[in-house]
Amino acid sequence: MVQWSNVFACKSRKSSLIYSAINYHMFAGILVETVLFIFLLYVPGVNKVFGGRPLDFFLLGIPGMGFSMLLLIWEETRKLLMNVDTNNGKPNWWQRNLLW
Repeated sequence: MVQWSNVFACKSRKSSLIYSAINYHMFAGILVETVLFIFLLYVPGVNKVFGGRPLDFFLLGIPGMGFSMLLLIWEETRKLLMNVDTNNGKPNWWQRNLLW
């Protein structure tokens, strides 16, 4: 869950997730990552090689959901503060210091 949020948060430096264009390669990467995760976790021979074990469904995303939402809220707030123009075209404090 946190990896998915990180992909969406890092999609654009300035524009919000809502207003940025759809990136189909990004969604394909998320799909491949999820399929690989499920393959490594639930295929009996593979998870025995890596020393893993199958998890319950609720243990997959629930523990990281709070941090995942915090990450998205933090990044969207940063982008909102980046786009506020209060100095008549001059870079404000947020634009000078938070544009990674």
